[in-house]
Amino acid sequence: MPPNPSTKGNARASARSPSLRALLTTLIGEVRELRALVQSSQKNRAEASASPRKRRIRQPSDLAITAYRAWLATQKPQKEIASLLSQKTGEPITQVKVSRFIKRVKTFLEAGSVLPDIPEKARREKAIDPSKIELGRRVNPLTLNQRPRANEED
Repeated sequence: MPPNPSTKGNARASARSPSLRALLTTLIGEVRELRALVQSSQKNRAEASASPRKRRIRQPSDLAITAYRAWLATQKPQKEIASLLSQKTGEPITQVKVSRFIKRVKTFLEAGSVLPDIPEKARREKAIDPSKIELGRRVNPLTLNQRPRANEED
């Protein structure tokens, strides 16, 4: 009897079947792992979107920081700090504003931020002799160092 082509193919398949089965089971296991990874990443995304995001808090104004530092250092009532700041700035500042300033700075600090350094005092401007300040167009094209010195005899 001549060999049946269908059995011939099955014989080859059965000879290779152990390696194919091993490969197939390995692939199935990897597909399951990938599915688990996809599901866990989808869960993490869902949890991340459900939890509130941290808001970035801007640095409070210089006036708010000054009010907070004055309140912290002196422990005076907010009404007194408001009057001190009103005198300093020249604009009306109420106790309510001071309370808001302190609250903003506290939330800024609780968010993990740090207050800026205390600014140095402004240096006093130097007075300049008005004769050295030349206003308008220079009549003599020579600079002060290039001009001839005045004789004491003249």
